[in-house]
Parts: sequence; structure tokens; C-alpha cells
Amino acid sequence: MKAKLFLPLTLLAVLGISGKTLAHVIETDYLLPTPIAPDGVTGSVSRSAIKFTAKFSSGEPYPNAKVTIYAPDDQEKPWRVMQANEEGEFEFQPDQSKPGEWTVDIGEGSHWDSWTVPVMSTGGSITYGELSDASSHLPSIPPQLLVIGAACVSGSVGAVALRSRRRR
Repeated sequence: MKAKLFLPLTLLAVLGISGKTLAHVIETDYLLPTPIAPDGVTGSVSRSAIKFTAKFSSGEPYPNAKVTIYAPDDQEKPWRVMQANEEGEFEFQPDQSKPGEWTVDIGEGSHWDSWTVPVMSTGGSITYGELSDASSHLPSIPPQLLVIGAACVSGSVGAVALRSRRRR
């Protein structure tokens, strides 16, 4: 009888976890500046900022995310610390005099993403190499879910053991 009560409660606990609880993986998109010359023909870049948009895996924006940018010559001390807007958007324009790999960290704690931005300075303009995502986008399993899973497994094993003893 207890096993019959335990199973629905376990299912309710597992299925009752809200989507917001599991939607804490950060996904960051970026938009490189489009090269447009003054006459409208593709050419040099007049505005060289990269636009980033940070969102949770559920599609919700990451509002006011902390953004820390490190220059290529000093990966320990932040070159700039800023905050994304309510939509999780911010722009990054590197110092033209510091070519190399810049690091852009978005968020903090267990909600973060990190990008490497290769920057080359050529004749007064900035050229970007291929950006790479330095963080893993594999979802991490919240500790609460591990505890619930362990409780389900141990409860199921206990119920089977109890049932098999009664049949003997």
C-alpha cells in the first residue's frame, strides 16, 4: 500500500520541477559589424563594435548580466566591467592598439558564458577573427534534481525488495 502511495508522489515531485528551474544555461549570440563604406558599398568598417545578446536556454533574456572584458595583454585584471541591458544586450569595441585574443565573460556564478574574440588591427580599422565559445553549453544538472533522482531510485529499489519479501 505504501509503495502505491510513494510512486505518484515521486512522479509528482519529478514532473513538478518548473521549466524556469532547469532553464539556467546561458546561450550567447553575437553580431559582427557589417562593413559599409560611406558610399554604401561594402568596404571598411566605420563602427567596429560587436553586439552580444545573452539569453537563457528557455529563450528568456539574461537581464543586467555582468560583463567582464579582459585585454590580450592582461588576462588577470579586467579591461572593462559593464552590465548588459534588460534584453541581455551589450556592445564590445576593443582598443585598436591592443591586437590579440580578448576574453569576454558574461554572467557570474553558475550562470555564465565566456567568449574569445581574436582582434587584428590593420591600417586604422579593426578586423575580427573567428570568435570561439570558451564555455560548455551542456546543461548542468541542478543538485536538487540529483537528490530527487536518488530518492526515486532508492524508493523504487526499496519497494521492489519489500514486495518480493512479502511474496515469499
